[in-house]
Amino acid sequence: MQGVGRRWLQLTEPVVALATPVAAPVRAAANVAVPLDQAVAYVRANSPAGEPIYVVGRRADITTAGAPLIYVLAGRPNPTRYDIAAPGVLTSEPVQREIVADLARTKPKLIVRWDSPTTDAPEPNRAGRSSGVRTLDRYIAAHYRESVRYGDWVVLSSRDAS
Repeated sequence: MQGVGRRWLQLTEPVVALATPVAAPVRAAANVAVPLDQAVAYVRANSPAGEPIYVVGRRADITTAGAPLIYVLAGRPNPTRYDIAAPGVLTSEPVQREIVADLARTKPKLIVRWDSPTTDAPEPNRAGRSSGVRTLDRYIAAHYRESVRYGDWVVLSSRDAS
């Protein structure tokens, strides 16, 4: 059935190739691929190669999905050791304090926020409940501002870099 569903989507929704060279020949629904390509292009145009960026979901107190692929597509390193937004890890106070310290030390000019409902979707388990820890969210709000939005992708710029 899964193959039938995928084929139905291919026939009914426009599918395009990602424009980012490293992603060739990956194809996705146009409403996913186009904003993703735009966000990656913005990052590549507004941060030097080798300069870190940070990728974060909608909220740090509850997370069910992340987007570490952005690091690969943009060709930019992660300034932290946490590539995956795992519930129980990213949502904990010690890890958020460590990430904030890494961000304060490396001062990335850009943060990419995946503002999709997927990133904090309710789950019928502990991962679907808020940890109450918003240390990382508060740091980002204090030090970054929205520069551009492409669909669910929001690129934040350092307030210090202006």
